[in-house]
Amino acid sequence: AYSNKLTPEIIKNYTKIIFKNRLEVIGGDRIEIESEFAQYPVIIKNANKAYDMVFVDLTNGFDKQYQKDIIEASDVLVWNLEQQYDEINKIIKFKEKNHIIDENKIIYLFNKYEKNSKYNIKNIVRNSKIKKYLYAIPYDYMLSDVIQDGKLANWILTPQIRNSKPLDAHGALIDESKKLCEGIIVKLKEQHIMK
Repeated sequence: AYSNKLTPEIIKNYTKIIFKNRLEVIGGDRIEIESEFAQYPVIIKNANKAYDMVFVDLTNGFDKQYQKDIIEASDVLVWNLEQQYDEINKIIKFKEKNHIIDENKIIYLFNKYEKNSKYNIKNIVRNSKIKKYLYAIPYDYMLSDVIQDGKLANWILTPQIRNSKPLDAHGALIDESKKLCEGIIVKLKEQHIMK
C-alpha cells in the first residue's frame, strides 16, 4: 500500500486464512508513524474489491483523520461498548457533538454482557436515547480463554459449541452471536448494500 502497488488481486497474499474461502484476517500492529495510518483507506478499498464483506477493528477514539475517513466510508458501524450507563451517555454526547456518524448505520454491541445487571438492555433503552439495534455478547469465561490461546475458530466449530441451545453452558453466547450476525445483515439490507 505504501508503495502504491497493492491491488485487490494480491491483497490475499497478506492475509491469514481462518476458514478457507470464508474468513481471512489482515493483522495489524500498533502503528506509531502517522504516515502509515494514511495507508488504511487504501488497504480497505482494495479489500472491499476482493471480499464480499470487510470488517475493520478501530481503536477507541476518533481523534485521527484516518478513523473519521473509515467511519464515513463504512456501511455499518458496530459500536462496541462496556455495560456502563456513563458509556452510553458518552456516546450520545459524542454523536451530538460530532456529525461524522450517521445514526442509521450504527449497531450497538455490549461486550461481556451480564443480563442481571441493573444496566441491562431493557433499562438502558428506557433511560437513554438509544432505542434500537442493541445487541449483547454475554460474558463467557471460555470465550476469553480460547481467544487468548488463539483457538477461537476451532472451539466455535466443535459440534458441542456450534449446536448449543440457549440454556446450555455456552448457548447464550452462540444465540446472541447469531442475533448480532442477523442484525448486521438487516442493517446492510436497510442501507441497500445486500439484496
